[in-house]
Amino acid sequence: MKSNQIRLKDMRAIARYETTYKALIDANQTDGRELQILGRYFYTLEDLGIALRNIRAADPVAADFQTYWIQPIRDGATHFSRDCLAGGPASDAPEDKLFRKTWTMLADIPADRPGAHLSDVGAMPKIDAAIAEIEAFLRRD
Repeated sequence: MKSNQIRLKDMRAIARYETTYKALIDANQTDGRELQILGRYFYTLEDLGIALRNIRAADPVAADFQTYWIQPIRDGATHFSRDCLAGGPASDAPEDKLFRKTWTMLADIPADRPGAHLSDVGAMPKIDAAIAEIEAFLRRD
């Protein structure tokens, strides 16, 4: 029997769009039990930049992207140390503002066209712009 636990390394992989909650659930034999999330992961701007590159490379179906990545992170925001993921308060620090702006852009990608990939709904230019903005921000430090 496999573990029913999601560890911090799994949370990091989720944050970076290297996997999704659904993939972890599918990979674990849960015997009807829910997965237990161990710990809280601080979602960095660097993680989000890596996620954008991985999202761009994967070009997922928009509905799946929203259902299996955006929504679980937003709904499980207590497991990620970024209050802005769940629409909560966030600081006015430049990094937080950029994170919030990028997250909002991703959450607003339309998912109402069955089978449409992110590239089909016009998301790639926004993702490219966000990658460039995050990379420029991270280089300045």
